[in-house]
Amino acid sequence: EILKGGASAIYGSDAVAGVINIITRKNFDGVRVELDGQSTDKFDQKQGTVSAAFGATSERSRILAAISYFQNTELAANKRDWTKLGQRYARQGFPGAFLVGTGTQADPSCADAPGSVVVTTPGTTSSVCSFDIRNYRSLSGNMERANAFASAEFDLTGHTTLFSELGLSRSRSNGISSP
Repeated sequence: EILKGGASAIYGSDAVAGVINIITRKNFDGVRVELDGQSTDKFDQKQGTVSAAFGATSERSRILAAISYFQNTELAANKRDWTKLGQRYARQGFPGAFLVGTGTQADPSCADAPGSVVVTTPGTTSSVCSFDIRNYRSLSGNMERANAFASAEFDLTGHTTLFSELGLSRSRSNGISSP
């Protein structure tokens, strides 16, 4: 149900510019299963959803149960060319650089730090020690989500309905952040 104008008399003072009222299924009878998936063009990140709904109705009662599962795999920064060293995902000055004359010189121990490289500024003798954080950063982390919902209604009289609802959800996610 979409109301485009103000509906604060019915839905409260925040409904000044309109309301979208989502009405869940009440009289669903049968089974519905849905599968959805997608991937990047390089197949290095995938998403998928599986969901199912079960419902039964009679003259005086209605039961509905639904479950869904979603999974998203990680996309690491080192999987994309636009995150290469010297661009957005390089940190300069770690583990260090020294001021020498009018320029800088990379820390002589730069190569000892895993993931660090010496970068020389084009057209100069200045250099800095840069750390490529692409191996330590996720553009999109792993995510896993499971949901379950159940509802039951029973008409006691023509004007009185006994109902119950149960909703469960579990989410897990992780990603890599730079050290």
